[in-house]
Amino acid sequence: MNYSYRVSGAAERYFGRLDAKRRRLVHAKILEICEDPYAPQFPALHGRTDGVRRARCGSLRILYSVDDEVRIVDVAEIGPRGDVYKGS
Repeated sequence: MNYSYRVSGAAERYFGRLDAKRRRLVHAKILEICEDPYAPQFPALHGRTDGVRRARCGSLRILYSVDDEVRIVDVAEIGPRGDVYKGS
């Protein structure tokens, strides 16, 4: 059974600024995350105890957490690799 997802305001604003091709790629990656958010290709961030995980989408990163009780993937941030880790 797949998870649902919700996107934070900041991630949604960044998503809206992407060109159509990258938007499709990011959306496809989020759907892939929802199929199995704990897959080995989506590792937890090192040194974090809050369960934040990451997914690579080209040069972009998607940071998310998982709420297993309600089966939701919370997409916290989308952005370039050099920027998303600075705020975490």
